[in-house]
Amino acid sequence: MLQLQLADLTLDELKRVQETLKQRYAVGPQSSIRQIAFGMAEKNSLGDPLRGPSVCFYVADSHKRPAQELAHPIEPSVRVRLRRGSRFCELVAPTDVLLLSPSELELTGRDIGYANGESATTGILLAWKHPKRHRLAWAVLTVAHIFPRRLRLPEDRIAVAIASSGRSDDIPARLIARADHAGLDAALCIVRRQDLLQHGLITSSVRSSGRSVKNHSQLSDSMGSLGYSMPAGDRLPFQFARFLLEAPIFEPLLGYAPKHVLHVLADDAIFAKGTSGSPWSVGRLAAGMQFASLKPAYRQGFGQSLWSILNWVRQTIAKLESLSEHEVDLRFIRFFA
Repeated sequence: MLQLQLADLTLDELKRVQETLKQRYAVGPQSSIRQIAFGMAEKNSLGDPLRGPSVCFYVADSHKRPAQELAHPIEPSVRVRLRRGSRFCELVAPTDVLLLSPSELELTGRDIGYANGESATTGILLAWKHPKRHRLAWAVLTVAHIFPRRLRLPEDRIAVAIASSGRSDDIPARLIARADHAGLDAALCIVRRQDLLQHGLITSSVRSSGRSVKNHSQLSDSMGSLGYSMPAGDRLPFQFARFLLEAPIFEPLLGYAPKHVLHVLADDAIFAKGTSGSPWSVGRLAAGMQFASLKPAYRQGFGQSLWSILNWVRQTIAKLESLSEHEVDLRFIRFFA
């Protein structure tokens, strides 16, 4: 039987392997094993390249028992049989156990404020064109968790304020959508082009044709790559360690299990409280938006795929504008400080 490594698998095959392993190890909220992901193993909270691509088990246990003492022991390697076309193959991959206490998880945010006093960060600028209008509409992305759970959207009033470096006044914005039910910690706020120009976030010659964003297959192929977080104009390096198709470990904090989560590792505390909403790039392409971290070290960050968020934005705009999705000319413009 042909033996495969994790690097040989497609995204669809990874999903099938994940489902097999979740059943084998009885993964769930009542189990010590909360999630299975694929990517880099860890050593001293940093990526361990010596083990190569691994099956990573997120274990939530307040006593932090050794992996061998779990109800379903995790061996040093796993074998999973899967079908590829008309033949069967076998995946053989090393394992890693990531001990994770729920009390270490923290949502983070600053620099974009809401009327209730909550705040986060924003650094992702979008635009779209209605097929019957000449001018672009402009908006920014941020995290949803700073806004009250029950809001009537889109809001009529201006209740969002975006901090602007170099000026004493804020940029006004209006919250029009949040994505809780889509499994995403994302919210969309309308801004005026005139305000963006006056505060120096764009220039009159800004490229408005849109830029590329990493899709999920590209993210799956990029694990182990260098990336950058840009919370406030800084460019802070990290290593993209793992891509989680879903992350139920965050359900107690968010009220839902976020999808398409990037787990990244850094040498320094670059994911401290006050950085949710920070844009992330991986391998020179826009890749994600931060929403959480592990305290107290703040050297491990969690973000969601920008590809998934933009798909939600397109669906949202189509609904708000009474359009079909293919009529929405959505463009990722840039990251900004």
